[in-house]
Amino acid sequence: KALEMSFFGSPEKVSIHFCSEEQKKPDTLAAKVSLAIQKLFLHNRVLRLYFYSRFGLSSVETREWSQDKTVFAFKTRVTIEPSLATSGIGGSITGAHYDYVWCDDIVASEDRYSAAERERTKHFVYELANVIDPRGSRLYTGTPWHRDDAFSVLPPAKRYPIGTVTVPDIDDAWIAQTRALLPPSLWAANYELRFVEDYQPEFPPLQFTDAVPAGERVWYIDPAFGGADHTAVAEGLRCGDKYYVTWLFYKRQSIGDLYDYLQEEFWARGIKVVYYEENSAQRLIGAELRRRQIPCRGVRNV
Repeated sequence: KALEMSFFGSPEKVSIHFCSEEQKKPDTLAAKVSLAIQKLFLHNRVLRLYFYSRFGLSSVETREWSQDKTVFAFKTRVTIEPSLATSGIGGSITGAHYDYVWCDDIVASEDRYSAAERERTKHFVYELANVIDPRGSRLYTGTPWHRDDAFSVLPPAKRYPIGTVTVPDIDDAWIAQTRALLPPSLWAANYELRFVEDYQPEFPPLQFTDAVPAGERVWYIDPAFGGADHTAVAEGLRCGDKYYVTWLFYKRQSIGDLYDYLQEEFWARGIKVVYYEENSAQRLIGAELRRRQIPCRGVRNV
């Protein structure tokens, strides 16, 4: 609608803003859309003829011509807003007002796992209410990742799950093959546009039992280094295709203050090995456990 108005309505008065999930990457969809529109306006013969016949312009390019901000030569309204702007959810958008705002994929997979990320995205959505012109409009496209993500504070969306729109080369065989390659949760979110809770739980329901089999138990430590964070320890074992959680420790205290207590518990409970996430900060945990002669292993991508 915004582009149609730019072509045939009042292009000298229109400001358009594209938002995407990540601002810093130059290959985001928002930047690609901006570059595609620039190319269209510069090289499409029909558009060039239209702009020449209406405005007497042989080219609409100006000095303000980047993937972040574009000012077309036919823009006559003096405003701080360019004709076309792009940003990510981390960008500053306050102080400007746009006629059209298009947000694509501002809800990302990080919103599925992080409550803080969901709130950050919602805050950006709330900010958009202050930058849209009173007579302007907003468009949101993307994939829902969580029941409480930003789509939960927006009007109900139109959904077009796979199979409802005819797409060349996507048939029943392609759908079956792709579905078999993906975890149920990702297939549900990306192709059926449904939350994983509505489709199939990622993990089966928990079962509680007093009959825990014998076996070698291990620990996984998720440490806190101060502040409001908690140090957590999970103890468990695997027997066949089942995983047993046999003990949990959770306390708002720095890992540095808990080493003595955890060392006593480790030997008293007969634990085989302690696992910890091996990154720049938590690698120090491994060094301290080895100093205390506690068997441990670092793991990645936990």
